[in-house]
Amino acid sequence: MQKSSVINIYKIIILLIVNVLLFSCAANIHINLNPIEQVNYTIEYPNGKIYQMSAVCSEIMCRFILFDSLGMPVVDKEYSNNKFSNKKFLPPNNKYNHLFAYIINSRGSESKFEYKIDGTIVTVYKNE
Repeated sequence: MQKSSVINIYKIIILLIVNVLLFSCAANIHINLNPIEQVNYTIEYPNGKIYQMSAVCSEIMCRFILFDSLGMPVVDKEYSNNKFSNKKFLPPNNKYNHLFAYIINSRGSESKFEYKIDGTIVTVYKNE
């Protein structure tokens, strides 16, 4: 076998190993889906940063859109088949997945709660 084909085989093996590691690190979050009419939230950080969020669920999927203070979408996610997927052309952002899962599991029932996101405790208000 030529040296270049051995190197190509090693490259393919390394890429396969890296892909397996990356997919195994992407933890699936299991959630019991129940229909939720559209619920809107305000997420307030201690430094004054504020986000608006909209959530809606059917029996098969939930959709979350997070907007910054200028109304620009920051996160647009869908939860179905026990995993979150990014929508539109926004960069992948997984830091809100556990908050989204918490909202689905609580069925949007809490009007105010605190939640830890990346080590920062934020206050989440349900907009009535």
